[in-house]
Amino acid sequence: MERENARKTQKARKEEYARIRTLVDNAYKKDPRIVKRKEEEKAKKQAKKDEKVMAKKKLEEEAAAAIEEEKRRKEEEAKLAAEAAQQQKKNKEKEKKLRSKERSRLRTLSAPVLSQRLLGISVAYVEDLCMSLNTEQLRKLCDKMENKEGMKLAKVLKNGNNDETESEEEEVVEAKQNGHVEANGFATQSPRAAAMV
Repeated sequence: MERENARKTQKARKEEYARIRTLVDNAYKKDPRIVKRKEEEKAKKQAKKDEKVMAKKKLEEEAAAAIEEEKRRKEEEAKLAAEAAQQQKKNKEKEKKLRSKERSRLRTLSAPVLSQRLLGISVAYVEDLCMSLNTEQLRKLCDKMENKEGMKLAKVLKNGNNDETESEEEEVVEAKQNGHVEANGFATQSPRAAAMV
């Protein structure tokens, strides 16, 4: 009987403990302070999680933007390089045409000298001048040859690859030595030689 009572008492005690425990758990679950604290903790965890996601997203966006910027910069550089190459090609073609034009002009102006074989100037000499002088030098030489004939033309052509000023000085000296006779018989310098002195 005592054993039976002890067993019943123990059983009742266990049931009471379980009932109290359930009551405490329910009270704990329903307590607004506890609920609020749990919500705050949950919100903090979510905020940290969101912050990590946002930071990762921001890094990815920055990396993508950097890649895009680098791509755009390279495209711009390639475009500028292509434009520069195109411009250089155009300039080269223009220079080539100008040089070809001046060479042709020199050959045309040299034709009378070559046909008369003055000062031993040959076609090879003229071609050598065409190949050795740049466009500007060819243009200056052709300009100097314009409106000249005979020996004067041959001398300008012969001095073609010398310094421009050197040939001009020779013209001045020659004009001083030769002079030209006016209608009254007096020897004077040519107007061009006088202007250069």
